[in-house]
Amino acid sequence: MTDLPPPVWLARELDPTPLAGFPHLDGLGCARFHRGQSAREPHRHRGIEIHFVWRGHYHWTVEGTTFTACAGDAFVTCPWHLHGSPSGTQEPGWYSWAIIAPERFARGGALRLGRWSWLGAELAASVGRQLAGAHLLPKAAEVGAAMHRLAGEFAARPEGWQVRADALLADLLLVTARAAGSARARAEDPLASGLAAAVRAELARPWPLPALCRESGLAPATLRRHLVAASGLSPRDFVAAQRIAAAEERLRAGEDLAAVAFACGFASQQHLTTRFRLATGYTPGEYRAAWR
Repeated sequence: MTDLPPPVWLARELDPTPLAGFPHLDGLGCARFHRGQSAREPHRHRGIEIHFVWRGHYHWTVEGTTFTACAGDAFVTCPWHLHGSPSGTQEPGWYSWAIIAPERFARGGALRLGRWSWLGAELAASVGRQLAGAHLLPKAAEVGAAMHRLAGEFAARPEGWQVRADALLADLLLVTARAAGSARARAEDPLASGLAAAVRAELARPWPLPALCRESGLAPATLRRHLVAASGLSPRDFVAAQRIAAAEERLRAGEDLAAVAFACGFASQQHLTTRFRLATGYTPGEYRAAWR
């Protein structure tokens, strides 16, 4: 993961004025999101969307498949991909995004960017082929660094910044394509998986940090670093995620709300309702009814 901080000097989305001279740029921004904020439901966009996660994690569904992007990961979708939040709500974290609109981009990978780009026809075609088949790009620090440089130009706007920004947009596409070409599926983390299984097996336990440390055999600071690297979650949020996942399973089976709350370690049915709505955007009753 890149050691650069999120480019927090950007507003949630850049003011339209600096984007006016960039008809090929449909969006650029960086934001901190809080659990429960509204997120875009599945949609299509005319541009190539590139995201980079600085902190936290989020779930994104593309053509019916849900991915989890964690800190240090990049994510890309193409104009024909139906994509969005599976729950309609945000998860906590920081991420940057850029939406670059090509002149032409076919499913087979044929990509034409326009006169603004320094990428030649052959190189653009190679970039298109890589991006057409990519979504989750684990540990793509170079994409984050490219986002950081691009954000710096738009924020400071020194002399010649428009020309430099176009060059950096093309550079962002190139490094994203390189990351796509070398991407490998994220291997399941044995420690995180084992800890998740232990928590799910005894959800009625409080599972404070000392209990997690005893179960994992790691010191608190080491455990925190390991879980954040593996899942994008702190130990507390990691336990909460297991409780919510277990509650979802029981609600899909039509179980009584009070029984779900008790079985999954929530203090009360109201506590379940509060935490479940923050995590998914639905009350437990709404979620159960939708599955019925």
